[in-house]
Amino acid sequence: MGRLRLRRISVQSKQLRQLIVAIGVAAIVVGAAWLRFSELGARPMHGDEANQAVKTGALYDQGEYRYDPFEHHGPTLYYFALPVLRLTGAASYEKAQARQYRLVPAVFGFGLVLLTLGLWRLLGPWPAFWAGAFTAISHVMVYYSRYYIQEMLFTFFALCFIVCAWKILQGRGTWWAVLGGIAAGLLHATKETGIFVFAAGILAYVVVVFVSRDAEQRERGWKPRPLVVFVACGLLVSVAFFSSFFTWWRGPLDSLLTYWHYVRRAEGQGSSGLHDKPFYYYFTLLSYTYRMVGPRWTEAPVLLLALVGAFLAWRPCKRLTTEEAQPSPHLFARFVSVYAWSLALLLSALPYKTPWNLLVFYQPMLLLAGLGLHGIIKCMHKRWLRLVAITLTLGVLYVMARQTRLGTTVYAADVRNPYVYAHTSTDLVHLVERVETIRAIAPADALQINIIKPDGDYWPLPWYLRSFHRVGYWPAIPEKPDAPLLIAPPELAEALSAALRDKYFVEMYS
Repeated sequence: MGRLRLRRISVQSKQLRQLIVAIGVAAIVVGAAWLRFSELGARPMHGDEANQAVKTGALYDQGEYRYDPFEHHGPTLYYFALPVLRLTGAASYEKAQARQYRLVPAVFGFGLVLLTLGLWRLLGPWPAFWAGAFTAISHVMVYYSRYYIQEMLFTFFALCFIVCAWKILQGRGTWWAVLGGIAAGLLHATKETGIFVFAAGILAYVVVVFVSRDAEQRERGWKPRPLVVFVACGLLVSVAFFSSFFTWWRGPLDSLLTYWHYVRRAEGQGSSGLHDKPFYYYFTLLSYTYRMVGPRWTEAPVLLLALVGAFLAWRPCKRLTTEEAQPSPHLFARFVSVYAWSLALLLSALPYKTPWNLLVFYQPMLLLAGLGLHGIIKCMHKRWLRLVAITLTLGVLYVMARQTRLGTTVYAADVRNPYVYAHTSTDLVHLVERVETIRAIAPADALQINIIKPDGDYWPLPWYLRSFHRVGYWPAIPEKPDAPLLIAPPELAEALSAALRDKYFVEMYS
């Protein structure tokens, strides 16, 4: 009778734990969706977003795409946007709204959370749970999941590639090679810096297998068939996208020639020098940012836990592994640790830096943070200490979630936000509203607008004025600048006034 009662209590306790985990996973999934999909159209379009939207619009309306080896990155963003625009009822590029475009990175950002939770066999159930929670509410992960640029797709494909590559190297079946090849092809067709991901992945495998002297891993060896399938699928996918699905054969060649241009950009030559940052730039953004007034931004707890996770991966103990995990989960943890930190150091060594570039190495650090947190909790023998650690963790998660919500709403276009980078002022929206008001009283389709900007950077005005059909963009004051409406920077005021034949009513916008 006593045994039966103990067994019943044990079963009930297990069911309670499963219920708590199910509620936790549901909360992560719902929270991730809410943070990524709510109010997608509220923030003004960044110049880069507008640029990508115009490129997508040409593909959507005319069915034409040609890869540009100098700008814009790869084509996957545009092609994945097509079904989203159709499903959300966009009649044309002119009728599409910002939120419809931003649904694309939001879907991939949400998918990244689901994929992280799905790594419970590789990481262990609890490390995957905590990593999923960190990914769901990370400020930088959420912010750029709401940004119509390539980065969130790139980060998603990078994780898919790393997981599939590890499975292949573990001697798994051909289907993993097919999936891994597709992921590698999509990664290359999304952004040129995919070569850094490939390099970091190769380095991580070499270190884990040879430096750690893991005999079991070496005995599996390299099986040629999966690798051939992997390479073939990767090439097919990459060529398909760069060739505009086999209609523009210059594209695949340009996807290779573009690296000469990116070498110059990485060295800070030309206009790229504007984006030169010190080595520690990415870690400063993540660890602590405070710009005189406003909130103090930090994801330092995650960085510290990522360091702990890397340490525990290379100093394995029984508490780090779980019965539910596959044999030797510490090998994958070692692989991720070398991959994440080598990629972080590689990208930090390049002078050219923008905030969104950190996503691809920060995402595997979130996996390490889950490992680190689980390792700390498991090393606590007292139940009350574990409860204290979990309570503190939930408090940190709440603070991070609140910070993220502020960063994607109140401070979404505010320079005090560390991830607002050369962003469009909210006052530009007022300018566009003013132009719309003027059009309402102008003769039908007769409003000509001349936009004059010396450096030729008119963005995001081409997006906001996409429904106007008589807009001229000038990198210098034209011979006859007069038009019903002129838009120009203040530094041209004196020279422009001298060239105008009429007097104009002047308004100022930032």
